[in-house]
Amino acid sequence: MTRLKFELPADEYAKLKDMMWILRKQYECLTKTDKGKLTLLYQDSLSLKEAHKHTLKLT
Repeated sequence: MTRLKFELPADEYAKLKDMMWILRKQYECLTKTDKGKLTLLYQDSLSLKEAHKHTLKLT
């Protein structure tokens, strides 16, 4: 997230607000808005998508 803060324009990074809480929740528990934010994050960081997928498998 820190890397994205420096790489993305401020308006795009603002769309990712509260992302750390979204990443901690199970996918089934997310709202449509949260799922949309997660999709935006995955587009900007494929390595974070992989890491999140593995985290969900372990929990």
